[in-house]
Amino acid sequence: MDRRWWRNRMIRRFQAAATATVLALGILPGPVMALSPSDGGLVTLDPVVTINASTGDQFDPHVSGNLAAYTADGNIRYYDFVSGIDAQVTGATGAVDNLSDVSNGKIVFSRLDSSFNQSIMVFDTVANSTNEIDPEVGGSQRTSGAIGSDTVAFIDYRYNLAGELVASQLGVGGTTTRVTSDGRYEQFPSVAPLGDLVVYASCLASPSNCDIHQAGWNGSSWVITALTNNADPEANADSDGVIVVYDANRSGERDIYWQSVGGGTEQRLEIAGAQRNPSVSAGVVGFESIAVGETAAELFVYEIATNRSFRITSTPVDESLNDVFVLPDGRVRVVWASGATGSRDVYGATFTIPA
Repeated sequence: MDRRWWRNRMIRRFQAAATATVLALGILPGPVMALSPSDGGLVTLDPVVTINASTGDQFDPHVSGNLAAYTADGNIRYYDFVSGIDAQVTGATGAVDNLSDVSNGKIVFSRLDSSFNQSIMVFDTVANSTNEIDPEVGGSQRTSGAIGSDTVAFIDYRYNLAGELVASQLGVGGTTTRVTSDGRYEQFPSVAPLGDLVVYASCLASPSNCDIHQAGWNGSSWVITALTNNADPEANADSDGVIVVYDANRSGERDIYWQSVGGGTEQRLEIAGAQRNPSVSAGVVGFESIAVGETAAELFVYEIATNRSFRITSTPVDESLNDVFVLPDGRVRVVWASGATGSRDVYGATFTIPA
């Protein structure tokens, strides 16, 4: 199961009336280059960490440095890889918290209250404080929060039924800016580590058939570029600030694609079976792969610079919703959910890619 399905469960309930101003989109079509990676085999993990295998459903983990955040039965929890402590973000009475992201010790997530207002919240793990981003009079209709550095991106449904992309800067004097005004279905933003780039799915007529767009900060405004523009559905975009990765269904096959920030030659990872849910950090791509004839996915990473893939898991259950982060010392840290929907567990691992 991919992130689109889980997040679509939350965004369908929101509606609002709005006017829209159409933004000019730069379309950058280009050739596609297929790459067949060398098989690096099963890597040695140091070791696999059971972050949360308690009763219930734990899923959608994200990692930044030594901190991982995830959803656990209507709450947001976070795990410290150094201390081994797993804690819960304090919730609000009658509210449901879900769909988190993490960067530099801050966790952003959606909070749905008993009046069906949905707000974007930020929890600071150092200050141990939770605050709502730019509260709206009359309540908010926001979801899909993502964070990179001090930039938080989310989708706001008070503008129109399709939702528009909004970016907010944290800290004193931070501003909240409406990035899109096009009436398209904007979905699932991801913010690059430096906070100056947002990648997201943008859908013209149907929320299930999207293109990949990016919004780059030029010092004074957000500049939008369409990275894909075709009839095939693309989704699950992520960026490390250098490349943009995503998956796409083309010719009946789901594969991992990437291209440079701003567009250019599109690369395709050529592996048998179906690949989904890419995440990227410092040129290392995490993804899930379902072998031909199988139904459960295993977790892999791909190193772009050396064109090598490495297998992370080998289990009989489905691995899903991975995230990857390359540490300053070059080690790779991954987190993922494992098991059937409704009873998943969250795991993490750190390893060194072989020379």
